[in-house]
Amino acid sequence: MSYKDPLNDNKSRIELIDSMGNDLSIVNDARASFEKTSDNLDEKDIKLINYLIKHEHTSPFRGVTFKFKVKAPLYICRQW
Repeated sequence: MSYKDPLNDNKSRIELIDSMGNDLSIVNDARASFEKTSDNLDEKDIKLINYLIKHEHTSPFRGVTFKFKVKAPLYICRQW
């Protein structure tokens, strides 16, 4: 996907990585802190989704609609 330079400084950027994801997007978001991803949804991934629902861990479900990658100066990032 293409990216934009919102500050026109040739350093910052915002990029749309994914939109309207699926179950695999949820699983990969849940495993982001372990730097692990899945390419195909399997039984272990289904169990992870059920665990997230049962224990009300909702943050991986929020990244399904739109997922952005943002690179910005520190003073901008702290305002988010």
